[in-house]
Amino acid sequence: AQESKLSPPPAQEVKTWPYETFGAPGKVAETRQALDLDTTFIRFENGVRLTVKPTKFRQDQILVSVRVGGGRLEMPTDRQTASWAAGFAFIQGGLKQISLEDMEQVLASKIYNADLSITDDSFILSGATRPQDFDTQLQVLTAYLAEPGWRTAGFERMKTLGPNLLRQLAATPQGVMRRDMGELMHSGDQRWSFPTLQEIQAAQPADLQTLLGPALARGPVEVLIV
Repeated sequence: AQESKLSPPPAQEVKTWPYETFGAPGKVAETRQALDLDTTFIRFENGVRLTVKPTKFRQDQILVSVRVGGGRLEMPTDRQTASWAAGFAFIQGGLKQISLEDMEQVLASKIYNADLSITDDSFILSGATRPQDFDTQLQVLTAYLAEPGWRTAGFERMKTLGPNLLRQLAATPQGVMRRDMGELMHSGDQRWSFPTLQEIQAAQPADLQTLLGPALARGPVEVLIV
């Protein structure tokens, strides 16, 4: 071993954050102040709306929410979609130019986060940050809106966890109510239903892109900053 010729380990590629710019800035078409609410409403020429509300509840915290698309109301009414996996799998899919793991490494010194939730009337990308990392937080959410990565590992992980989740829900009255209440309150509408084991096992990663891709691409987009 002492006589063996040594060679240096291969150099690791240095990753950089590729989403600092997104083209020409948008132009403001209208600005409106609601003095009684201490809130500013802005409309850009491309239709994007921005609402800014300062508060004193938390010092040095900024909450950002990006509402896009029509949420559950624009989903198919007669079949199960990939909405049950969307919140986890979409974010785990990373971005087109960088994976989630590399993004976490590159932005390790920043405070930011990204979540996806689905409401009745919109898909919501949200995050929380501090003033010095505000630009990064906006870049992350904009990148998820403009260039999601659609990597499949997160979706496959959700499929693996699906059977255990169904068993846990069936084990308690509260779990059964959580599983069935949405569908019961909406007359069997599949947009509010929980998938069966067979539906989870039959789901494919492409189902997530089919669900979210068109909604994220066509908007409308509303940004809220508190």
